[in-house]
Formats: sequence, C-alpha cells, structure tokens
Amino acid sequence: MKLLFYCLLAMLWPAGNAVAQTQAATIRPLSIGDTVPDVTLSNLINHPVSKIQLSSLKGKLIVFDFFASWCGSCFKELPRLNELQEKYKKDLQVIVVCYEPAAKLQKIFNTKRIPSSIKLPFVTSDSLLKKFFPHKLLPHEVWMDSSGKIIAITSSEHVTASNIEKAIAGRELKLPVKSDVFDYDVSMPLLENSNGGSLQKLFYKSLLTGKLDGMVSGSKFWKDSFIQKHTWLNRPILSLYQDALKFPANRIVLEVKDELRYKSANDYLLYCYELITPKELSEHQLNELMLADLNRYLNLYGRMELRQQPCYVLRITNKEKLPLSKVSKPFQQIGADYNEQVLNGYSLSLLTMFLNMQQLTEPQKPIVLNETGFTGRLDLRLPLRDLNNLEELKKALHSFGLTLEPAVRNLEVFVLSEHHFKKPNTALVE
Repeated sequence: MKLLFYCLLAMLWPAGNAVAQTQAATIRPLSIGDTVPDVTLSNLINHPVSKIQLSSLKGKLIVFDFFASWCGSCFKELPRLNELQEKYKKDLQVIVVCYEPAAKLQKIFNTKRIPSSIKLPFVTSDSLLKKFFPHKLLPHEVWMDSSGKIIAITSSEHVTASNIEKAIAGRELKLPVKSDVFDYDVSMPLLENSNGGSLQKLFYKSLLTGKLDGMVSGSKFWKDSFIQKHTWLNRPILSLYQDALKFPANRIVLEVKDELRYKSANDYLLYCYELITPKELSEHQLNELMLADLNRYLNLYGRMELRQQPCYVLRITNKEKLPLSKVSKPFQQIGADYNEQVLNGYSLSLLTMFLNMQQLTEPQKPIVLNETGFTGRLDLRLPLRDLNNLEELKKALHSFGLTLEPAVRNLEVFVLSEHHFKKPNTALVE
C-alpha cells in the first residue's frame, strides 16, 4: 500500500511543478489600463506583518515606489512620500518595493539612514513586481486605482498632493508615462534607428566622414518643426570652408605643406559634413558652428584675416571710350560666334565681381578691385580666350577706356593653416 502511495506521489509531483512553471511563464509586463493580479506581497519590513494580499488593500489608491539602496534620489523622496501617506492615509497606500534582501534594508534602518519617522511598508527581495513593472531608472512609480487597475506609471516628481487627490476622486490623470529604454546599444550612435530614444529629442549633432561612394557631390537642406539639417556630400576641404565663410575663391592664403590636398577633387580628398541644430538658429550661428567643427575635426585653423595682398586695381583711362549702356537690367550671354563674353548693362563693380569669379579647382586668379568711382552701366564684349590671361584682358579693357594697374591693398582673405606648418625662411642671405 505504501509503495502504491509513493508511486502516485511521484506521478503527481511533476504535474504540480509544471503548473507553477506555467504560472511563472505567464507573467508579462503590465501597462496603463491593465489590472494587477491579486498577488501576495511578502518579505515586508517596517510593517506590522511580513506579508499582505494585494486584494486586502482594495478600495485604496496604491502607489508602488520602486527603491534601491544605491539610489540617492530614492532616499530623498521617502520623507515626502511619507507625508503624503499620512495626509491621505484613509484613501492611499504607498508601498516601497526593493529587490534587495530584508537584512540589507533593515541594516539601513538601524543606521538611521532611513529616519524612524518613515512609516511606509517595504517589500524586500522582490522578484515579482519588477517583472510586472520593468524599469531601469529609479525612482519608479506605479499608480493602481481602488479597483486594481493601473492608471499611471511616472517618475517621482508627479507623485503630488494634487495628482493624488485627482486619482482618489476617480478623475483622469494626464501624466507623462515613464518609459525606460532597455535596448540601448552602446556600439551604435545615439538615437540612430531609435537607439536610446526618438530623434525628436535631438537638439545638436555634427559629423564628418570621408567620401561616401554612390552619393552625388552637393549640399542638402531639410527641416521640420524642431530642427534643421544641413548636409554637404563629397566636397573638397576648401569647398566646405567656403560654404562656412563665403569667401571668393581668389582670396585664399594657404599656410600648408601640400596645397593640392585642400583643392583636389580626388576621391580620397573628399569629405561629407552634416550639421543638425534647432531650427531657430540663424545662418550666422550655423556658419560659426560649421567653422568650429571643421577646425576641430580636421585639426586646422581656418579664419578670415586682413592681410597685405597683391592685386590689380581697375581704373578709367579715357572716359570718352566708355561704352555707356541704355539697358536698365544687366544680363550676360555668350556671343553668336562663341568667342565673346557679352556683358550688357554692367556696372564696373559688377564687372570686377565677374572678373574675380572662379572655381576652387582652377589656378588662383589675381584679385581685381574697382577704384574708379564710376556708377554708370556699360556694354562690354570681352574675348573668351582673354578672361584667364591677364595681359590679353588688359588689352581688351583698354579698348573700352579701362585698365588694370598692379597694387597692394589690405584685404580680407581666408587663411588656412596647418598647426605644424612653418613658413619658409624668406630672409636674404648675404
């Protein structure tokens, strides 16, 4: 008979164990609107009894305050929560929940780190509630109404008398939900593919990369209600600096060992830069940030400076030869035989601007200044082949009563220096 009894017991034990495992497996995180199961809160300290059934508190607003001994903010909040408990003790029960063992918490009570005036019950060695309400940041507050339904999950700052009174009265709590991030990947950039949070949290970001294959060289702009994003793709270094400081391509002073590195469009010398800022920032502020980034990322020193520079000054030699224009609006076109650049209705200031225009990759043109004082408009025809040949250009201008004279002026130029660059010694050796 005894043998039969033990055989039956052996058959029943695994079945009972399987039921327990199934119950554990069904524990899932709870959200606002869910009903909390009627669980037993055990390992209580600072309370008359060591365990209570959650259903025994029905009819009260419950606030679970998740706590840890390493959390300074948790200790700071205890007196305030205790005051709220005393004020609303008929309708409220604050329960402190801690995963640490009772002995550790009791030691903290004994050392008076938690004042004896704190009368809140502490659930210790918790392994159940933290599964219902997973979190990473403390303090963490879960609000359960008198019917056992979760009505809020917040940080401790929202546990206030005003909000408690609303909850007790059954009014809706419109509080921000505390949502901790559990899948942050430290190996990935912050906020990329929602790593750590939404891009809506982004205020500032900048990055610099080498050439990106398959991307067309150029610049892009995008904005929404919060941020603006400026992107430059596959650009030479000087081109990036030029967009930041808006200098003419013939006003560049390079204090570097290899000038080709800064002007070349070779693949290995191209860069991509992106800047994200609040949408309220002005163009001037954006340019300042871009300049600072380029200097820092590239370990260079780019800036605008006044320097003595050789240049050519446009002067009038014969007013009678000036081809005065009757055109009210300037326009530019190539002549019918494709050998001439036709500039109709051009002022001399506009002419000098035209003569200073060039691409960064071209040999640097001389700087041309207008010091004529003439404000009228002219119709000019300049041979295309002469525009990059100074002597031929002077001849062409001479036919219109104009000339270019060499000079030296104190001009604003862009200077780019390598920190380790040393100027060559130009002193005469006797």
